[in-house]
Amino acid sequence: MIIKPAEKKDIPEIFYLYKNVAAVPGYLARLENEITPDYIETNILAALDNGACLIALDTQPNDNIQTNNTVGVIHGHSTGIKCFEHVIGNITIAVMPNLQNQGIGKLLFNEFIAHVKINMPHITRIELMARESNSKSINLYKSLGFEIEGKLRTRIQNTDGSKEDDLVMGLLL
Repeated sequence: MIIKPAEKKDIPEIFYLYKNVAAVPGYLARLENEITPDYIETNILAALDNGACLIALDTQPNDNIQTNNTVGVIHGHSTGIKCFEHVIGNITIAVMPNLQNQGIGKLLFNEFIAHVKINMPHITRIELMARESNSKSINLYKSLGFEIEGKLRTRIQNTDGSKEDDLVMGLLL
């Protein structure tokens, strides 16, 4: 596994990854039909311009992974608002469904935190949101040092119409 900073040329690979991850209900907030090239390009360019974006590449050939073996991505960016210039948020992490629970997400997130510390010393806070039912992700974030700082009640409406809370989590660097 290789973790490296993403480049603009990686956007089609990231789009392919997102489409695969969004095809599994509950893996991303967006549904598969909401993953568009424009959505991916906008978010990745924001991360490249005012944040960070890392990709995980599988170095072993695998028939289930097409194109450039991009198996994971993590990205986030600052809002551009002066009073929040020390914060990186809008964090999204995605790992190919058939490769989840193998430590790729944790590796990506650890590299992301290290990248931010080294390359963005003005960032002193990383923040993210996690749906309350996503215990695997919440446990991962807690293992990395994130704390639950709040709850947005019934913020998420699931595809079956039920609602659940969104947890606000933060990591102080």
